[in-house]
Amino acid sequence: MQLRLRPALAGLSAVVAFGGCAEPPLRLEQVYRYQSPYADSGYPQGLTVRTASGGMRIECSGIVLTLGGAGVLAAEPDTVRYSYQVRQLQFDRISGALWTFTTLSYGDRCVLPARIEVAAGPARIRQFYPDAPGAESIAVDIDSSVGYTLFAGLRFRRPATVSISVNGVVHLGSVGETVEDSAGHRWTSRMTRVAGDTARAIVLVSAQR
Repeated sequence: MQLRLRPALAGLSAVVAFGGCAEPPLRLEQVYRYQSPYADSGYPQGLTVRTASGGMRIECSGIVLTLGGAGVLAAEPDTVRYSYQVRQLQFDRISGALWTFTTLSYGDRCVLPARIEVAAGPARIRQFYPDAPGAESIAVDIDSSVGYTLFAGLRFRRPATVSISVNGVVHLGSVGETVEDSAGHRWTSRMTRVAGDTARAIVLVSAQR
């Protein structure tokens, strides 16, 4: 069956379908967006992250990194080394330290956006940013002793696969998942289209009316 639109309807952007009309795209302000402290696009990929009793735990290409709240790093294996490039240094008026955003390279396949302090001795890692803009296919895992994982400003209580676009829109790998932000607001994953995108995707919309 061929459906022909009358001239008066030809300019409509919505697609007429059997049983109704296509849903209009959501505006950016209608979906959850994460504003990362990391200023650049870090593009971390294929990581597994979880909130553990000892701090943030990140698994990447056979390397396990745990960063405690005081910036103390534990690495497995303990012989692993990283490299980085110093970018524009900034001065922390509170601590008096020089710091910079950078990407840490552990071997050939593990790259992590981070904030480091640069002093006379070895650089000190202060924070990892696996949720930097451009993050792709990050596996959010749950430590049963903690019960949740904090990622991209959200509290996950179930395992999830998460990607973050460069404009901060958070994408999940499945629909119907509910998470909470730092203010306790609930968001649910839903397949839809966001204004400016050509394809539908699974994004987070408010679960509260």
